[in-house]
Order: sequence, then C-alpha cells, then structure tokens
Amino acid sequence: MSTMGGGVLQQEMPPKPHVVEEEHVLLPAHLEVESTSDTLPSATSASASSNTPFEPAPWPYSASDPPCTSYARQDNCVGDPPLSPDPLPACGGFSEPLPANTSAFVVLGDYGLDGNCESEVQQLIMKLEKQFGRLDFIMTTGDNGYWGGNCASYVQSVRGYYSSFLPNNGSFPCTDPMTAAAARRVRLKKGREFVNPHWQDMQHFHEKHEKEHRATMGNKNAANSLYIHDMNAANSESLSSTRPRFYPSMGNHDWDTFHLDPLHMPYFQFFPYIMDLEPSQLAHGSFFKVSPAPGLELYSLNSNLGTPAATVDEKALFQKQADWLQQELMHSNASFKIVYFHHPPFCTAQHDALAAWMDLPFEDWGASIVIAGHEHVYERLLMNRARADGSAPSMPYIVNGLGGHPWTYTIDGCPAYPGSQLRYNTYHGAQLAVKSWDEEQQKEKIDWCFYSVEDGGKLIDQFELWQE
Repeated sequence: MSTMGGGVLQQEMPPKPHVVEEEHVLLPAHLEVESTSDTLPSATSASASSNTPFEPAPWPYSASDPPCTSYARQDNCVGDPPLSPDPLPACGGFSEPLPANTSAFVVLGDYGLDGNCESEVQQLIMKLEKQFGRLDFIMTTGDNGYWGGNCASYVQSVRGYYSSFLPNNGSFPCTDPMTAAAARRVRLKKGREFVNPHWQDMQHFHEKHEKEHRATMGNKNAANSLYIHDMNAANSESLSSTRPRFYPSMGNHDWDTFHLDPLHMPYFQFFPYIMDLEPSQLAHGSFFKVSPAPGLELYSLNSNLGTPAATVDEKALFQKQADWLQQELMHSNASFKIVYFHHPPFCTAQHDALAAWMDLPFEDWGASIVIAGHEHVYERLLMNRARADGSAPSMPYIVNGLGGHPWTYTIDGCPAYPGSQLRYNTYHGAQLAVKSWDEEQQKEKIDWCFYSVEDGGKLIDQFELWQE
C-alpha cells in the first residue's frame, strides 16, 4: 500500500464495484465510472447490491500510534511560480465560458490566513471565473479566519480576497466579543456557566446589526439590507449587488476563541446573512441549508458542536443538527445534496484524530457528496464500511484543505486510509464544480475538478456525479 510524502500525487484504484439492482438504489445521485485522463484515477461506480455484504478493509493505524503527519512546507509559498497565462485544463469537457444552462461554483478550504498562499489560490479562483464565466458561489470547509477567528482576521482574509462574493463587498461592522477564556473566568468567579443574554433574542440582534450596517453604509437604500431576508431569490436583479455568493462552514479556528458567546462571534457578524437561513431559530447560522442554484442544495454543518471538548449544550445542539439534517435530506427532491463541514471523519492525513462524531450515515440519508477540510491536503475517498443494508458505499467523500494556509501536511509513514482513491499535497488549490445537463443521458451531472497552482495551474483530480 502506497503512502504520500512531501509533494507526491498518489492514486489508489478501488476494488471492482458490485452490480446495482434497480430496486436497491436509494440515493438521488451517484458516482459513475469515468476515466478523464491517463494520469487521473477513475471514480467508483454506483452503490453495491445488498446481495453481497461489503467487507471493510483493515487500517493499520490508530490514534495511539506516533503521529505520522508533519508540515510539508512552512515557507508561505515564497518562490512559487506564477500562474500561467495559458487557459487552465478543461473541466468535464468545458474549457471556455459556460453555456447559460450550467452552474459553476468553487469549494475552498482552510484558506483564512492572509499571505502569499491565500493570494495564489485567490488568483486561481479569479482565473477560473475569467475562463469559465461568473461563478455562482464559493462554499468553504472552514477555518475562514486564523488564528483566533477575530474581526481582523475576517477583514484581512475574507474581505481582503473575496469581497466580490459578499453582500456590499463585505462591509459589515464587527466587534470582538467576550472570548471563551474570559467566559471561563466568569464561570470560575460566579460559579456558573456564562450565558449569552441575547441567545434567544434574535430580533434584538438583527435590529442592532441592521442599525450598525446602515450607519456603516451611509444609510443607503433599504435594498442594501435585503440580503438578510431574501437568500433564495434566484433571479432578482434588484438584489444582485447584495445577494451573497459565499457560503461558509465553521472551522475550529472560527469557533474556539468565541464559542461561549456564539451569537456574537465575529464569524456571524461577518456572515450575518447565514443567520436567517433555515433552520434559523434552531441554529442561528451555526448550521444551515440554502439552494443557490436550481436543483442544488447546500447543507453547511458545524462539526465543532460534537468535538470531545464541546459543552453539554453544544452536544445537545449537535444531536439536533443531526436530526434536522436527516429529515431534510430524506424529504428533499433536489437533484444534488451537498453536505459540508470542517472536521473529516475519514482521511489519510493524521494531524489530528479523525472526527468519529461526524461519521454519520449521510449516504443512507440521501446526501450526494460529503466535503470536509481541516487536514491541509486534498483527498478523495469512499467510506470504509457497509451501508445500512449491508451494501458497498458509493458516495464520494472529499477532504479539501489546501485553500491558503501555508502549512501543508505531509504524511510520511501514514498508511492510505481504506477507500482512499487519490491524495495530493504538493501545492495549494481549489475545486471547481460545473453542473450541466447531459443531452445524451438526459439527466444532470456535476463535474468536480481540483486545480492546483502547481506548474502554473494544473488539474489534479476530476470525477463526475450524476443525477439519479
């Protein structure tokens, strides 16, 4: 079994999939066999029949073993070659501005540290938008603001690079609230947990934030504030300057410093529009659902709620998050349902222990793909255990953590995680997704293409996800 060191692309070809019997197909989308390049692995086909039980492969590594992950580079990308003026490689047959019946978006992970590496990836994304046309949105796998998730980090790392994807160019007022350390001092001094006085007072927060926002924007037209109330208005020209094209998920660096005052975290001050997305009264933006393109649903989860360090209340909210997600996925008619969050349940890289609490039955619930970050590598995997009916898994898991933090991870000595199909850590990059209609198959598909800044812009991985 191969391992990945510093800067080596590795591919693992999965075992031959079982045959699908139509009556056993439970999912709305699946991964088809599609060879896109002599240098890229093909993706595994659809789910296996329950007639042949799936046997998990052994993984000769445990959390008690010595760490097998270290930093591959800490040079802040100094000396990296510039992007080539030549067009980037095609994605799913598309190499120029996309036709009107397609949607394109980008997945970005672990990017929020102002510097050369984040700048490289931002330039790559702007080149993607110039070549393929206006991107519908960016979704992130967390760690939007290093190190402490304070206001300054979001101003530098989000507004400084991706303002064109934010309502009003990200001109939101932001004030750092009480830190978790200060909240712990309250607990020690007063003998009780710190309680956010406005946790249940959403109207107070919105009115206060709206007042500050209007003052900052010079009391402009009321349309400047409509991003709070109309996230799903897909064709409203009047909202084009205020509707977000940026849907984050919360990483540990967004969460840890201020999580005991969650409603006033800088994360929510900087992305206030997510606080009104479903289920707003339950999650207050901590997790949400949005449909930014026809037939496409995003489910952003807060994996911090389930960590071993989470409070009792946070763990209770984690369970509510899981219950909500299950019901939403199982009752959705969307062609594609994308679940994304920060801590990966599966990954070859072992900088931190894998997030066992995020190993939920997403595929059985109806998800099309699961995307995480946290580990500063790119990896594509299949789940290494049977589905509820005993059949083999088919839904892709992606770890996308090369968005701009300069410390990429090497994993010399780490055995490839069972189900791993491709691993990469040489340079930073981002993932383009193109949703289109296939005339021959008479159904929709999404082409997923991970591009690296290596060699001036290189296609590292490509696979197809088909509507079922």
